[in-house]
Amino acid sequence: MKRTRLLRRLLCITLAACCIAAVPPRQAAALDTPLSQAWSSIPQLSDTSDYQALNLFLSNFSESYLCGYGSRTFNASHSSSFERAQLAFTNYAQNGGAVEYVDYGMYNVRVPVSKLNNTLDHLLGFSMKGGWSDLSRWSGAYYYEDGYLYTQITNGFLLCGPTVATKVTRRSDNTIKVKFHAYYQTSAQTGYQIGGKAQYGMSESELNRLLHVSGPNKRGTAIVRVSGGRGNWDFELVRWTVRDY
Repeated sequence: MKRTRLLRRLLCITLAACCIAAVPPRQAAALDTPLSQAWSSIPQLSDTSDYQALNLFLSNFSESYLCGYGSRTFNASHSSSFERAQLAFTNYAQNGGAVEYVDYGMYNVRVPVSKLNNTLDHLLGFSMKGGWSDLSRWSGAYYYEDGYLYTQITNGFLLCGPTVATKVTRRSDNTIKVKFHAYYQTSAQTGYQIGGKAQYGMSESELNRLLHVSGPNKRGTAIVRVSGGRGNWDFELVRWTVRDY
């Protein structure tokens, strides 16, 4: 009798374990945390840590190449291989990523695309994967071959400056719309240099003094996918639009 009860208990435990394992991770999370509850907060610019985290994320783009001259829009899901390569390489190098110096035709540095895929996944939520082969021609600023992206470094990476979020609006699809001001430096010889992570929490007036300028010269909007929460935000860029101030 005792053995029969024990077998029944083991059978119930086994069936329960099978049922739990059969639920995909995304479904389990949805059952535990309804979307309405998971999407209950957005970054608040009045909070120092939120303000700094959002500015730091957006500055990954303005400090890479998405300031530029005049007006432009970068749509992450419809961007070209060249745009993604430029964003990934410049951001990777500006953030201290190691590059290998080579003598290879018109190119003098290379980086494994596995490193750049990690950068894109962090910024956009997806990577190039096989798209690097689109750059497998000896033309333009970037060239792909055998797992490496080749390019040329001449004047460094200090063309663009930081971004300051000025307004955050919740949207209905787990994204936010962020209005921002950005600093764009047109001289490769001088450039803008931010001294540390804490300075992304500065106000515009503080940045003006730091950068020795009268104010930002770009403004725009960014659509950003948001998850996590205060102290642990996870951002992914959907679209970036910038124009002259």
